[in-house]
Amino acid sequence: MDMPGYGFAERSHEEQDEWKVMIESYLSTAEKLKALVLVMDIRRSWSEDEKMIQEFSEHIGVPLVVALTKADKLSRSQMMKRMEEFDEDIVLKHKYPVSSLKKDGIDDLKKQLYKFINRK
Repeated sequence: MDMPGYGFAERSHEEQDEWKVMIESYLSTAEKLKALVLVMDIRRSWSEDEKMIQEFSEHIGVPLVVALTKADKLSRSQMMKRMEEFDEDIVLKHKYPVSSLKKDGIDDLKKQLYKFINRK
């Protein structure tokens, strides 16, 4: 399920709360759910919205995979620094810097997702 702009949509708090209830209900009852993939810009900091998603994935027992997009916008050293900052700020087992432009990191992300899909 794709939720572009979730957390950034210019909607009332009331409407966002309705979305939250609907989304959490769906994800909590989705029998074939193997993982949650959070797509976020590597240049952004981990926010309360991402923390909420991380805690929710832990609550329902579904792994969270974070695709850190736009890695091509950073130099190699900047990217490594951002990854270290993520390690310092949060505990994320599955995080992958990716670039759709250069196709960097896509194979590693796919391999991890295939592992989750194929587990029993």
